[in-house]
Amino acid sequence: MKLPLREVIESQLANLYTQTIAACLEPVDAGFDLIAGLWSPAGGLHAYRCHDPQVMEFPGYALAGVGEYLGHYLIRSRYTGNAMSLSEVVALAVTSLSSVKSHDGTCGGASELVVLGKDGGISSIESLDISHGENLTNRFWTAANRLLSIIAQPDVAQTKVDAALEDFASDVEAALKYSRSTRHLQHTIEKLGNDKALRVRRDVYTKQRRKRLSDTN
Repeated sequence: MKLPLREVIESQLANLYTQTIAACLEPVDAGFDLIAGLWSPAGGLHAYRCHDPQVMEFPGYALAGVGEYLGHYLIRSRYTGNAMSLSEVVALAVTSLSSVKSHDGTCGGASELVVLGKDGGISSIESLDISHGENLTNRFWTAANRLLSIIAQPDVAQTKVDAALEDFASDVEAALKYSRSTRHLQHTIEKLGNDKALRVRRDVYTKQRRKRLSDTN
């Protein structure tokens, strides 16, 4: 009898944790975090957040690492759930990563994106230069903070508010034009959502499953 995905993860993680922690000089201070997305023909798609030997299935999104605290602050109010398109998810990831890397000195390095579909299709891993996202994010927050400093004044005149809103709209429009001037992000989204690439991998899984069923019968 085959074990459910979660039980498989828990078993493997318990062994890994025991072997790894035992080899550490300071076991009390050691630990690790994992995020796993798994698909099987029988169980479908599931996502798990693993902290040390503990395994928890989660809906929506999860974060791990030193920038987790800041990532939640940036993502929580903007995440709308399963109705988000791939383009919306990538935009949320890129702008959030940009802010995390800018504010936390321990976070950095290259950014990589991969898509695991509900039907088992998996994209290739795409490396992404998020420098344009950093520019867009920084310009937006600079404009937003400038606007906030005006409207937060309890005695501010309406004419000053109107002028600040116009300046904010102009700043956002300029940032948007700059963002659209590069096609790198759009190319990445197109690669991640490439139906042909996903279909090839999905067909492989389907053939393997049919063969197993045929052998069993």
